[in-house]
Amino acid sequence: PLAMVPPASVTRSMRERQHTSPQRWTLTLDQLTGVLRHCIGTDKYAQLRERDGRVTMHAICDHFIKPWCAATGCGAAILLNPEVGAEAELMLSHAWGDDVEE
Repeated sequence: PLAMVPPASVTRSMRERQHTSPQRWTLTLDQLTGVLRHCIGTDKYAQLRERDGRVTMHAICDHFIKPWCAATGCGAAILLNPEVGAEAELMLSHAWGDDVEE
């Protein structure tokens, strides 16, 4: 999705970053919004919403993020920012069990 590095293009440096400097495992607000918009536009998201009446961050993680990151050795933040990420300026949190569209 989006500008995420495909698994075949993941570098050793990216994998090493996954184990250091967590303050640089960051997404911009635009990137986070883009990930959610991408998910919302899929058939899988519509199926989850139909089945459960809502889609939670647990579902986003299980059905989208984990499959995208599987076998890469990297999390989504590094796959979206293959060069050294910006240092976090703000920590935003969310309710994992609530509807992502709320």
